[in-house]
Amino acid sequence: MGHAIAGVRCVKLSASAAGVWLILAQLFTLPNLSTQRDVSATISIHASPDRVWSILTDFSAYPGWNPYIYPVKGEAKAGTQLELTLHGSTSPVTFQATVRTAEPPHELSWEGRVIGVAVFDRLQTFTIEEEGPEQVRLTARERFKGLLLPLEGGLPDDAKQGLEMMLHALRAEAEMLPASKVP
Repeated sequence: MGHAIAGVRCVKLSASAAGVWLILAQLFTLPNLSTQRDVSATISIHASPDRVWSILTDFSAYPGWNPYIYPVKGEAKAGTQLELTLHGSTSPVTFQATVRTAEPPHELSWEGRVIGVAVFDRLQTFTIEEEGPEQVRLTARERFKGLLLPLEGGLPDDAKQGLEMMLHALRAEAEMLPASKVP
């Protein structure tokens, strides 16, 4: 039923046996045991880089438009401390972070350590790239690192969903006409 190749016996599987193996593999898939996970979201916005930057860095306005990160205490200046509260599908998570980069109007990032079921680090980065006149691409990335990160379950997936909601809300905020332009 099989052939020998270089001392290894090969076994042919019938289509039904291969199907059973495929089903078993799906049922008994191991969770992601990685100690580092990255998630990202990207959106195009019809606005200038300066407009998007001003909305992204006006932390006091976050409760008015941002469904994912609010409130934020602190300022968008490299080396400063922030206190952030993230609102995902689970209960809100508040943590301290340090602004790593604040390069107007291109990049903002902060990093902090979160203590929950496990201790892990979160690095959030927002990058604004000009695509054309009054058109930018905003990318949000989050990197999770920690030995016990697998114990946090769906946290990275929850963060991806939160980042996507945030970017859509930021686009809506950035593309609104100022009151002076309304007919």
